[in-house]
Amino acid sequence: MKKITLFLIATIFFAEFTYAGMPTDTGKWVRGGTFNLNFSETGYQNWATVTDNVVTVNSLLSVFAKYTKHKWAWENYGDFAYGQSRLSSIGAFRKSDDRMNVTSKLGYGASSKLFYTLLFNFSSQFTPGYTYASASDKTGILNSNFLAPAKIELSLGIDYKPNSYLSVFFSPFANRIILCTDTNLSKIYLAPRAQDETKINGVVQTVAAKNYRYEFGSSLKFLFQKDVMKNVNLKSRLEFFTDYLDHEHNVDVYWDFIFSMKVNKYISASAGATMIYDNDIAVPLQTSVGGVEGYYGASGPRLQIRHTLGVGLAYKF
Repeated sequence: MKKITLFLIATIFFAEFTYAGMPTDTGKWVRGGTFNLNFSETGYQNWATVTDNVVTVNSLLSVFAKYTKHKWAWENYGDFAYGQSRLSSIGAFRKSDDRMNVTSKLGYGASSKLFYTLLFNFSSQFTPGYTYASASDKTGILNSNFLAPAKIELSLGIDYKPNSYLSVFFSPFANRIILCTDTNLSKIYLAPRAQDETKINGVVQTVAAKNYRYEFGSSLKFLFQKDVMKNVNLKSRLEFFTDYLDHEHNVDVYWDFIFSMKVNKYISASAGATMIYDNDIAVPLQTSVGGVEGYYGASGPRLQIRHTLGVGLAYKF
């Protein structure tokens, strides 16, 4: 199952971006992308209040390929990020960033600004991730891995593009599969819903771990990318999804934005944040037992926030 899934993902990605690079005499291709490599380092020697030296390296690759012919429009986007931080006090590396997101949209123009659109999206991460009980914890507890979780979406809807920098996609027929190939992590990303639970004599029975969940609902996506001032670009993605099959009809929210500031041809700075709220994700909660902070098994849905700030090398192609 895992090998087949990996093969399908690789095939789709290769087909989209390789074919996007081929010349054509009947349509128009627009292709490009950016690669950022950001560094940060903080070091101390004989410093009274702080002794931990930290080195962080983050990378981000964003590529796109767009094809237009008559009323047809085919857009492909890929965002891939990975980073590591090294803390001198524990002499080990920890992930500071890890994500991949591939989107492909095929649209047929109903008008100059409105397109009937089929959308495909895949998102996951590259390597294992861990929850650490404290700064000195070297091992941690596994909380994610490649395809654990992963989201695959196939939606049919309408894409409204009033200008070159804004896209609003709405689908009342959004199909989504949440994969978790490691059943040990299913309790985090595929937590049982109320309709999955059964009771015997008033006692909730244990629900068997699953490695996937099928969801069918409605999806609303906003994509904005524009130079908001000279040498400053803003890229923002805001998404909402609600599952018709979920009896509680919760709404998943994803918001990601990044400001990219160009210093010169090869130097850039960036600042961004990602916020996620998904009622089905059981986030480990840090609590205090006997005055000691740590993770003791408590979990629940929470607003997840990640923010970045960096300066480094940039290459645009």
